[in-house]
Amino acid sequence: MNEGTPKISNIVLRNIVLDTYAGNAVFIAGLPESMIENVRLENVSAIGKYGLKAYNIKSLEMINVSVTSREDEDYQFHRADLTR
Repeated sequence: MNEGTPKISNIVLRNIVLDTYAGNAVFIAGLPESMIENVRLENVSAIGKYGLKAYNIKSLEMINVSVTSREDEDYQFHRADLTR
């Protein structure tokens, strides 16, 4: 990581309903060297060609979240720390 590496934190996505045929229902990805910190999904209902993909996240909180994928797994996590 250097001075040009972004730092993203404290994201809240709330009260979202969506249906997409082209891509991921939800896609949140930080960099391996600069993980996104403190992400909260609340009251999210999403349907997509692919489901929720969360990569390189420190502290992902999901409250009342429902994701459905038409073609693969509903939820995929890689280096994502789920909190309750």
